[in-house]
Amino acid sequence: MVDKNIRTDYKKLKMLADIDRGNQRENRMSVIEEIAATGSIVMNLKTSFPAEYVTDDDNFRSLLYYYGLLTMKKNIGRRIEMTIPNNCIKEQYWSFMRDFFNKSVTMNIAYLQDQMDLMSFDGEWKPLLTRIATAHKENSSVRDSILGEHNLQGFFKAYLALNGLYLVEPEIELNYGYSDFLMLPDKARYPDIAHSYIMELKYVKPTASDAEIEEKSKEADEQLKKYSQDKIVIRLCEGTQLHLLKLVFRGAELAVCIENNPS
Repeated sequence: MVDKNIRTDYKKLKMLADIDRGNQRENRMSVIEEIAATGSIVMNLKTSFPAEYVTDDDNFRSLLYYYGLLTMKKNIGRRIEMTIPNNCIKEQYWSFMRDFFNKSVTMNIAYLQDQMDLMSFDGEWKPLLTRIATAHKENSSVRDSILGEHNLQGFFKAYLALNGLYLVEPEIELNYGYSDFLMLPDKARYPDIAHSYIMELKYVKPTASDAEIEEKSKEADEQLKKYSQDKIVIRLCEGTQLHLLKLVFRGAELAVCIENNPS
């Protein structure tokens, strides 16, 4: 449900991102992408700073906290790990990112939702993920400075979050580590969902060799196998066919896009 309080959160985020002192908007977007991708960020919390330095890295992060868009999670030495307070604000991050990405490359949301239905009920996952990967590449050609793992994860998360059939959790903690994307079927509302997914996104620099691609691919294989054996995954994905997907990017190029056999 979207009420006026949630719309206010979106306006806060947009206002902070659009502050344009010193032409550092790209840096601010990188901060927002990191938060959306991982759910948290580490900072030195500033209690005051001059207006002319409002867009400095730690100052901008602190503003996100003071505007209620981040909350304290734990201390890490002299710094603080901040996290997104709740799912409503999390949705605002993803919605803001989609709006921002669409300024560079327009995505057909109706088409994406059709592909999400195919992914959920028929197990046809490749058309959706390759379309998002293509859009990421097109977006990256406009924003040369943003290539990296956080941008990649944030981009995929922003669009996969459109799929109301799943509870899409980035970096969920399992017994064997953290999965990039565990797409949990929302069986309470949609009992007919037939497919569930664990997806590992791997990123290497544009100059990476084929051997480096292969190394990342094998790393994804090992992680996917471990995650698929986790008791949480087995319980939450019961009654569906579990797909283990690995996507390896060399820069903005999708170099590997394969499904592994969970057995």
